[in-house]
Amino acid sequence: MARPHPLRVIALSFGFLAVLAVVALICVIVILDDLDDPAPWLRLFAGLFVVASLVFGLLAQKVSTFPTARRTWSGTATVEIARPSPEVWMFIRNPGAAHQFNPEVVWGKQLSGTPHGVGEQLAFLIRCRDGSTTCAVVEVVAEDVGVALETRSLTGPSVRQRVELATVPTGTRYRCMLEVSLPRFAAHGKHPRRMAEAGALQHVEAVKRAIESEPPSVSS
Repeated sequence: MARPHPLRVIALSFGFLAVLAVVALICVIVILDDLDDPAPWLRLFAGLFVVASLVFGLLAQKVSTFPTARRTWSGTATVEIARPSPEVWMFIRNPGAAHQFNPEVVWGKQLSGTPHGVGEQLAFLIRCRDGSTTCAVVEVVAEDVGVALETRSLTGPSVRQRVELATVPTGTRYRCMLEVSLPRFAAHGKHPRRMAEAGALQHVEAVKRAIESEPPSVSS
């Protein structure tokens, strides 16, 4: 659960303390002052109380528009895959093959009406740990065919993933960069940096296992 923006907390606290200060001053005048006629003081501080209340209300309205502070953590992992890069590219670029390297995916497909390439949207049916299912959608934001692919999540946590392929003597160097963006003041069961690092490592290792377990293509 996200905590409020710190500026919001400071502004609201200042307004609240201002109201309390005025109330405290009124009490002091009434209780401790030995003036015969405290009415002028009461009128003065009643006016101050009204002003402080208005300021508090305006501050509360203003800071409610402050955006939630967010922070991005990233993780990177690289493996070498004993397959030619065109074969690796075709494998990871096919949403229907996602279940082969992500056990949480039931199926994946390109959403109709979206272009192939930048702007393309891919939908995946995800099986959750409690047995329920949900749909996750990602969008392609950058693509260098055969070399690099970058996507961002449109549902669920804010995640960006970029994969890069390079031909090496042993086959393909496959690199994954994962960015996780979460509310800065949210409580996390696991540190987001470790989540990003573990996610990137799990992805490249799973892709390597999946594609190397298949017979080599004719083109290799």
